[in-house]
Amino acid sequence: MAGKIKVYNTNLEALGSTSEAFNIAKNEELMREYTLSFSILNTDSIFDYINENAVFEYSGQKFDVSGVDGDSGANNITQVTAEHISYRLSDYTLINGYSFVGTAAQIAADILNEAKTADGVPASSTFTLGTVAETEMLNFSLSGQTDVTAREALIAMEELGVEIEFDNFTVNIPLRRGSDNGLTFEYGKNLTGVRRTWQRGNGWSYDINIVDIQKAQGYTGESYGVGDDITVIDKYAKLTLKQRIIAYKECDDPTQNSITVGVFVRDNASLSVETDRIANIANQTANNSVQQGEKYSNVSITHTDGFKATSKDDTLRVVMNGDDCFAVQAKKNGKWVTVTSTEIWGLLAPRLTTQDAKDEYYATVGRTPAKVPGFRLFEKIGGTFKEHFGIYCSNSDSKPDATWLESAGDLNFVIPGGKEFRFISGNKSYGFNGSVQTEAFTLEFKNGLLVKVS
Repeated sequence: MAGKIKVYNTNLEALGSTSEAFNIAKNEELMREYTLSFSILNTDSIFDYINENAVFEYSGQKFDVSGVDGDSGANNITQVTAEHISYRLSDYTLINGYSFVGTAAQIAADILNEAKTADGVPASSTFTLGTVAETEMLNFSLSGQTDVTAREALIAMEELGVEIEFDNFTVNIPLRRGSDNGLTFEYGKNLTGVRRTWQRGNGWSYDINIVDIQKAQGYTGESYGVGDDITVIDKYAKLTLKQRIIAYKECDDPTQNSITVGVFVRDNASLSVETDRIANIANQTANNSVQQGEKYSNVSITHTDGFKATSKDDTLRVVMNGDDCFAVQAKKNGKWVTVTSTEIWGLLAPRLTTQDAKDEYYATVGRTPAKVPGFRLFEKIGGTFKEHFGIYCSNSDSKPDATWLESAGDLNFVIPGGKEFRFISGNKSYGFNGSVQTEAFTLEFKNGLLVKVS
């Protein structure tokens, strides 16, 4: 019997399909192996598309090619093996010692966000979360582990009491995969053989050859798959048991389909995963502590942004992290723009003002359009901010120590006692006329000039 195989390139652009593939076997284990194998004749229409970039689709799921064994001799047959598209999660790696506290949904979302390629692309750019079971607050830690991939980390979440289901680029996380629909497999009816295996520490396991009734034409009963509970009855072996389907091999020839039932064992031998159900203690503690990713009055701490506090109207925020150190950012045209930041030499701000003066006055420290450094005060005149006053360093090499004062209007200096010096722009200048008493001298001025000391 033949089966339908579709073929794509690595970007999932359709290339072709065939209904002449044979020896098809899709093998899925509960949170373990998920593979596809099949054979085609070298004269098949998709033969030319089978290379290291090929992606295949069978029974609604996509698989990346993992191996090709071709015979151009007498058999003229090519055998293909492929891994489920979820294995692409192995291209994304978490930081060493990764840990996170949150619900299962929050942990999984953070794994997808924080696991990145060497170029810094997160797994969340390709994979998304589907249905995720509601859980209590949990502590998930890969402390001491290095180069843990996103796929490994997600599967390791089984230690939190959840299970993982890969559906193409969607990750579903139920508490327990599958259901119990009361299905029974009985020898002589839909059961053709039972092989029992046992391993110390892992309990009993049964490989069962079945007549796959859900593949039969006209079948309208309950479907079954990985994770489901079924009852197996073998009257000849005096065997009756109810266990889960922990593996399901689906072939193009339904008579070759098989299932493995047994007790699913959480083995995570490749990862030392520290997990902890923190339920009541964590929920109580959370009221008095900051949990990663949670917002408290629009304040949050995440792996990506560090500390971030955002105004309620979402127009202004403060961030603190390794890239920005401390920065105040404003939203302009939908993007966050830094308006104030700090560096080793001080505060960097394009404008200095106060709450009372912000709509009327502001000051700047920097260079004028003429490249002269100094301090400038701007005043709103006629609805437009214009420079009102400035103090500048000399822009002349001949007078490097000179200081210049400029004003858009009268320039006045007031000394104790209410004495006032006034300078008016233009060719003429005027100033204070009179005397000023100091502790030791009397100073007499004429037009702002000191003319006598007595």
